[in-house]
Amino acid sequence: MRQRHHRPFFFFLLTILLFAPTSAGGQQLGTDSLKNNSIDRCGNLKSVNAPIINPISPTSSEEIPSRKEKLIVSGSKGTAYFFLGSLCPCTDAHKHSIMELMSLAPKKNVKLVAVFPNKGESVELIEHFFKGVGFKLNYLVDSTNRLVKRFGAKKTPEVFLIDEKGRVVYSGPIDDSVENLGQIKNAYLKNAVLDLAEGRPVSVPRAEGSGCWIVRNR
Repeated sequence: MRQRHHRPFFFFLLTILLFAPTSAGGQQLGTDSLKNNSIDRCGNLKSVNAPIINPISPTSSEEIPSRKEKLIVSGSKGTAYFFLGSLCPCTDAHKHSIMELMSLAPKKNVKLVAVFPNKGESVELIEHFFKGVGFKLNYLVDSTNRLVKRFGAKKTPEVFLIDEKGRVVYSGPIDDSVENLGQIKNAYLKNAVLDLAEGRPVSVPRAEGSGCWIVRNR
Protein backbone atom coordinates (compact mmCIF):
# COMPACT_ATOMS: atom_id res chain seq x y z
CA MET A 1 0.00 0.00 0.00
CA ARG A 2 1.34 3.48 -0.95
CA GLN A 3 1.95 5.99 1.83
CA ARG A 4 -0.02 9.18 1.74
CA HIS A 5 2.05 12.36 1.69
CA HIS A 6 0.93 15.34 3.74
CA ARG A 7 3.60 17.82 2.68
CA PRO A 8 1.28 20.22 0.82
CA PHE A 9 -1.00 20.48 3.82
CA PHE A 10 1.98 20.88 6.16
CA PHE A 11 3.40 23.79 4.16
CA PHE A 12 -0.05 25.40 3.89
CA LEU A 13 -0.43 25.26 7.68
CA LEU A 14 3.10 26.59 8.21
CA THR A 15 2.41 29.52 5.88
CA ILE A 16 -0.70 30.48 7.84
CA LEU A 17 1.19 30.38 11.14
CA LEU A 18 4.16 32.39 9.87
CA PHE A 19 2.40 35.08 7.87
CA ALA A 20 -0.84 35.65 9.76
CA PRO A 21 -1.09 39.38 10.63
CA THR A 22 -0.23 40.13 14.24
CA SER A 23 -0.65 43.14 16.42
CA ALA A 24 2.19 44.91 18.21
CA GLY A 25 1.51 42.74 21.27
CA GLY A 26 1.92 39.54 19.29
CA GLN A 27 -1.78 38.62 19.06
CA GLN A 28 -3.28 37.74 15.73
CA LEU A 29 -5.45 40.41 14.19
CA GLY A 30 -8.99 39.24 13.52
CA THR A 31 -11.18 40.31 10.62
CA ASP A 32 -12.73 43.16 12.62
CA SER A 33 -9.29 44.43 13.60
CA LEU A 34 -8.09 44.43 10.00
CA LYS A 35 -11.19 46.35 8.92
CA ASN A 36 -10.60 48.95 11.61
CA ASN A 37 -6.87 49.34 10.89
CA SER A 38 -7.05 48.98 7.08
CA ILE A 39 -3.58 48.06 5.84
CA ASP A 40 -2.66 50.17 2.82
CA ARG A 41 -0.56 49.04 -0.15
CA CYS A 42 2.63 50.31 1.48
CA GLY A 43 2.09 47.86 4.34
CA ASN A 44 1.12 50.52 6.88
CA LEU A 45 -1.59 50.24 9.53
CA LYS A 46 -3.57 53.45 9.82
CA SER A 47 -3.51 53.26 13.60
CA VAL A 48 0.24 52.76 14.01
CA ASN A 49 2.18 55.83 15.11
CA ALA A 50 5.69 56.55 13.84
CA PRO A 51 8.49 56.57 16.42
CA ILE A 52 9.60 59.92 17.80
CA ILE A 53 13.16 60.56 16.67
CA ASN A 54 14.97 63.73 17.78
CA PRO A 55 11.90 66.01 17.87
CA ILE A 56 12.78 69.63 17.12
CA SER A 57 11.27 72.89 18.25
CA PRO A 58 8.40 74.28 16.10
CA THR A 59 9.49 76.06 12.95
CA SER A 60 8.95 79.82 13.17
CA SER A 61 6.10 81.44 11.25
CA GLU A 62 8.60 83.25 9.04
CA GLU A 63 9.80 79.93 7.64
CA ILE A 64 6.35 78.46 6.96
CA PRO A 65 4.19 80.34 4.41
CA SER A 66 1.18 81.80 6.21
CA ARG A 67 -0.57 83.59 3.34
CA LYS A 68 -1.54 82.51 -0.16
CA GLU A 69 0.89 84.83 -1.91
CA LYS A 70 3.78 83.47 0.15
CA LEU A 71 3.07 79.95 -1.06
CA ILE A 72 4.09 80.95 -4.58
CA VAL A 73 7.79 81.16 -5.35
CA SER A 74 8.17 84.49 -7.17
CA GLY A 75 9.09 84.39 -10.84
CA SER A 76 7.78 80.85 -11.36
CA LYS A 77 4.80 79.44 -13.23
CA GLY A 78 3.95 77.29 -10.26
CA THR A 79 5.18 75.53 -7.15
CA ALA A 80 4.84 71.87 -6.19
CA TYR A 81 4.75 71.08 -2.49
CA PHE A 82 5.79 67.48 -1.81
CA PHE A 83 4.68 66.10 1.56
CA LEU A 84 7.34 63.49 2.33
CA GLY A 85 8.35 61.24 5.21
CA SER A 86 11.99 60.40 5.82
CA LEU A 87 10.95 57.01 7.28
CA CYS A 88 8.14 56.32 4.81
CA PRO A 89 8.81 53.41 2.41
CA CYS A 90 6.42 54.95 -0.11
CA THR A 91 8.50 58.12 -0.21
CA ASP A 92 11.60 56.05 -0.89
CA ALA A 93 9.74 54.05 -3.55
CA HIS A 94 9.15 57.26 -5.55
CA LYS A 95 12.74 58.48 -5.48
CA HIS A 96 13.33 57.91 -9.21
CA SER A 97 10.17 59.84 -10.12
CA ILE A 98 11.17 62.68 -7.81
CA MET A 99 14.67 62.74 -9.33
CA GLU A 100 13.12 63.02 -12.80
CA LEU A 101 10.93 65.91 -11.63
CA MET A 102 13.97 67.62 -10.10
CA SER A 103 15.43 67.66 -13.62
CA LEU A 104 12.21 68.55 -15.47
CA ALA A 105 10.66 71.23 -13.24
CA PRO A 106 13.43 73.89 -13.50
CA LYS A 107 13.25 73.68 -17.30
CA LYS A 108 9.52 74.42 -17.07
CA ASN A 109 9.99 77.19 -14.49
CA VAL A 110 8.18 75.22 -11.79
CA LYS A 111 9.65 75.21 -8.28
CA LEU A 112 9.74 72.16 -6.02
CA VAL A 113 9.53 72.33 -2.23
CA ALA A 114 9.63 69.29 0.07
CA VAL A 115 7.55 69.42 3.25
CA PHE A 116 8.23 67.06 6.17
CA PRO A 117 5.11 67.07 8.39
CA ASN A 118 5.50 64.01 10.60
CA LYS A 119 5.96 64.09 14.33
CA GLY A 120 9.60 63.48 15.15
CA GLU A 121 11.12 64.77 11.91
CA SER A 122 14.42 66.59 12.37
CA VAL A 123 16.88 68.41 10.16
CA GLU A 124 19.47 65.72 10.89
CA LEU A 125 17.10 62.94 9.90
CA ILE A 126 16.03 64.72 6.72
CA GLU A 127 19.60 65.52 5.68
CA HIS A 128 20.55 61.87 6.21
CA PHE A 129 17.58 60.79 4.09
CA PHE A 130 18.43 63.28 1.32
CA LYS A 131 22.02 62.10 1.25
CA GLY A 132 20.90 58.48 0.95
CA VAL A 133 18.53 59.06 -1.98
CA GLY A 134 20.41 61.91 -3.67
CA PHE A 135 17.72 64.59 -3.38
CA LYS A 136 18.60 68.25 -3.78
CA LEU A 137 15.43 70.07 -2.80
CA ASN A 138 14.46 73.04 -0.71
CA TYR A 139 12.52 71.74 2.25
CA LEU A 140 10.44 72.81 5.23
CA VAL A 141 9.93 71.02 8.54
CA ASP A 142 6.21 71.53 9.17
CA SER A 143 6.38 70.74 12.88
CA THR A 144 3.29 72.85 13.61
CA ASN A 145 1.40 71.13 10.77
CA ARG A 146 0.39 74.50 9.35
CA LEU A 147 0.84 73.36 5.76
CA VAL A 148 -0.82 70.02 6.48
CA LYS A 149 -3.94 71.89 7.61
CA ARG A 150 -3.76 74.45 4.80
CA PHE A 151 -3.60 71.84 2.04
CA GLY A 152 -5.46 69.04 3.81
CA ALA A 153 -2.55 66.63 3.33
CA LYS A 154 -3.09 63.15 4.74
CA LYS A 155 -0.30 60.95 3.38
CA THR A 156 3.31 60.88 2.27
CA PRO A 157 4.13 61.21 -0.49
CA GLU A 158 1.35 63.58 -1.49
CA VAL A 159 1.74 66.59 -3.78
CA PHE A 160 -0.04 69.90 -4.21
CA LEU A 161 0.80 71.86 -7.36
CA ILE A 162 -0.25 75.51 -7.29
CA ASP A 163 -0.21 77.94 -10.19
CA GLU A 164 1.09 81.51 -10.21
CA LYS A 165 -2.22 82.78 -8.83
CA GLY A 166 -2.07 80.45 -5.83
CA ARG A 167 -4.72 78.01 -7.04
CA VAL A 168 -4.25 74.28 -6.47
CA VAL A 169 -4.28 72.80 -9.98
CA TYR A 170 -3.26 69.28 -9.00
CA SER A 171 -3.35 67.30 -5.77
CA GLY A 172 -2.63 63.66 -5.13
CA PRO A 173 0.17 61.12 -5.55
CA ILE A 174 3.27 61.61 -7.67
CA ASP A 175 2.23 58.71 -9.88
CA ASP A 176 0.44 55.35 -9.66
CA SER A 177 3.50 53.11 -9.34
CA VAL A 178 2.50 51.84 -5.88
CA GLU A 179 -0.77 50.50 -7.29
CA ASN A 180 1.02 48.82 -10.22
CA LEU A 181 3.92 47.01 -8.56
CA GLY A 182 6.44 49.69 -9.47
CA GLN A 183 5.25 50.33 -13.03
CA ILE A 184 4.08 53.86 -13.82
CA LYS A 185 0.90 53.97 -15.89
CA ASN A 186 -0.07 57.53 -14.93
CA ALA A 187 2.64 60.09 -14.18
CA TYR A 188 0.15 62.46 -12.56
CA LEU A 189 2.50 65.19 -11.34
CA LYS A 190 4.78 65.13 -14.37
CA ASN A 191 1.79 65.53 -16.68
CA ALA A 192 0.35 68.29 -14.49
CA VAL A 193 3.68 70.19 -14.60
CA LEU A 194 3.76 69.91 -18.40
CA ASP A 195 0.16 71.11 -18.69
CA LEU A 196 0.83 74.05 -16.38
CA ALA A 197 4.03 75.04 -18.19
CA GLU A 198 2.25 75.02 -21.56
CA GLY A 199 -0.70 77.04 -20.28
CA ARG A 200 -3.16 74.16 -20.60
CA PRO A 201 -5.77 73.16 -18.00
CA VAL A 202 -4.41 70.26 -15.98
CA SER A 203 -5.99 67.13 -17.44
CA VAL A 204 -6.16 65.26 -14.12
CA PRO A 205 -6.54 67.81 -11.31
CA ARG A 206 -7.05 65.21 -8.57
CA ALA A 207 -5.98 61.59 -8.10
CA GLU A 208 -6.03 59.06 -5.27
CA GLY A 209 -3.15 56.86 -4.20
CA SER A 210 -1.53 54.94 -1.38
CA GLY A 211 0.99 56.27 1.10
CA CYS A 212 2.10 56.49 4.71
CA TRP A 213 -0.41 58.25 6.93
CA ILE A 214 0.89 61.55 8.34
CA VAL A 215 1.45 61.48 12.09
CA ARG A 216 0.56 64.99 13.25
CA ASN A 217 2.09 66.87 16.13
CA ARG A 218 -0.65 67.31 18.69
